[in-house]
Amino acid sequence: MILPMSLVVLGSLLTAFGVVHLRRRVDHPFLHTSGDVIGNYVMVVTAIYGIFAAFVIVNLWEQRNLAERNIIDETNALHGLFRVAKTLPQPQRGALLRGAHRYVAAVLEEEWPAMLKGDVHHLEIDYSHVDPLWAPLMSLEPRSERDKTLYSEAIRHCEDILMARRIRLLDSEKSLAVHLWIILIAGALINIAFMFMVGAEHAGAQALFTGMSTCLILLLIFAVADLQRPFKGEWRVTPEPFSVLRDRMDEVFQREFGAKMPPLKVTGLRRP
Repeated sequence: MILPMSLVVLGSLLTAFGVVHLRRRVDHPFLHTSGDVIGNYVMVVTAIYGIFAAFVIVNLWEQRNLAERNIIDETNALHGLFRVAKTLPQPQRGALLRGAHRYVAAVLEEEWPAMLKGDVHHLEIDYSHVDPLWAPLMSLEPRSERDKTLYSEAIRHCEDILMARRIRLLDSEKSLAVHLWIILIAGALINIAFMFMVGAEHAGAQALFTGMSTCLILLLIFAVADLQRPFKGEWRVTPEPFSVLRDRMDEVFQREFGAKMPPLKVTGLRRP
């Protein structure tokens, strides 16, 4: 966060000093006579750029909120499956409880670090942590209506988990399209260039206005850079829902088996 803010301050100061330097080298009457025409262009270009930047930021913020909502849906489905598993007979009960706990541990210790790096291709084809959720259910033969209802509920939760996992991995690879970055950067340069040509009566006032406008534009650009990846940056989506769920699962294992689940052995994220 310190580096972006330092660049914002530096950029604002450079443009402000650039205006002062320009006013010393360029005849003021030239800027004054062309200032009215350029001022009209500045208002139009600034309005268009502001609308575009607002559209990009709102879209990215909604994308971030959807990624966070998907994380909550995934943990809710896991919690639901965990609760249903406690009603099933052995050995399916113990196997499904362990499978759900292993899944949460894998998300926190393997998948989340890979998502931060944007390297999730191998995870998209790796179902080693998902299969233990399905296997106990495939070996279960529901007999009573109650068992059939619980079995259907467990299957639904597994399908929701699988879908949410796919969306989460895809969300971790999202970023702003290159052509939108080109428009964003080009628009910023055009806006700043027009501000240099405005022939204000006082050079100090023009320099201050240009520096403040540059500061705002750079803040918008850094906000877009921070928001373009939902799981990175200052406003990133955190794995806290999974951490809370794992703590609850540990409490259940402490009551059920008299011990917590052992830590998951990290595989080093090697590609299969």
